[in-house]
Amino acid sequence: MASSNSSSEYLETYSTPFYLNVSQLPLSVLANAFTYGILRYSTSGFDVVTKMFLKALTVWYAAYGIGQAITSLLQIVPMSANARFTICIYQGVLICPCFFVTLTLTCLLNLNRYIMVAKPLRYHHIVTDRRAVVVMSVAITSSIRLTIVGLPIPKTPSGDFMMNICEFNVDALKGNFVLIFCVSFLLMAAFTSVVSTVSLLVISRKQSRAIADGEITMTATVSTVNQRKYRDDTSAYAREETATTRRQRKSNRRALLTIFLLNVVVFVSWLPLTIFYVLLGVGVNFPPVFGSVVVFLSMSATWWHCLVYLITNKMFRETAKDVFKKKLRIYCSDTTK
Repeated sequence: MASSNSSSEYLETYSTPFYLNVSQLPLSVLANAFTYGILRYSTSGFDVVTKMFLKALTVWYAAYGIGQAITSLLQIVPMSANARFTICIYQGVLICPCFFVTLTLTCLLNLNRYIMVAKPLRYHHIVTDRRAVVVMSVAITSSIRLTIVGLPIPKTPSGDFMMNICEFNVDALKGNFVLIFCVSFLLMAAFTSVVSTVSLLVISRKQSRAIADGEITMTATVSTVNQRKYRDDTSAYAREETATTRRQRKSNRRALLTIFLLNVVVFVSWLPLTIFYVLLGVGVNFPPVFGSVVVFLSMSATWWHCLVYLITNKMFRETAKDVFKKKLRIYCSDTTK
């Protein structure tokens, strides 16, 4: 068991992140409850498969936010140094599954969007609801099994990692298997997301040019047909087709922006924390404020995604507005009785 001095040093160093985690609990709970509630509606602005991935991601964000806040609260309430140290070393059981699952679900979102854009005519044959459920279940189960790297098993790399973190023994983190594995997993997920996002941008650009060329051709055809007997009906049909194409193109851009910003949220949340531990492991010393910032970013991922949906998805905003008005009417009617 850790000594009282090492435990006191750990508490003194990380007291600010603990308070930050606890302060973000109400925001995390409200954001995830609100997001999950809106995603349940068919008018939330996402297809069935994407919505399923986003709902799973929301549940894991909520679990991570609540778990982190509770363990942080237990760290700052009065208790013995040994009890506080025990809570600390078991935090890996909470952090690791959320780390692996959120990265895996983000990659699945990117893959789903890539197939939707690259193979639009075959998408519903390739990505069925049943296949999506199976793939997501296997991915989440496999990610949870990776939690073994965070278990504080004595005389193992994972046990040494958590002991050294909680004892603030940064010199002993050098070359630790758990740290190397987590960094490698994060880099693979980042590589997958970057490649898929760049591919999506290239495909979307090509499709935009093709659509623009099609609109020019359609305009020329309409101009010719206008000189014929049925020019009014043909012109109206062509205008309707053009408007539908433009709406679809705008919807694709918004969806791509949503997925891109979700990638930003995930990696901005986890990458600084990973880099922080890597630099600590190679002997770089940081003021405690840097630890507070990276832990805050990690916890803030549990509510940032709600802002992404509200900013980038008009249908999500409209559904949220309608639900809010409906709940407000129900509340007002109940209070007037």
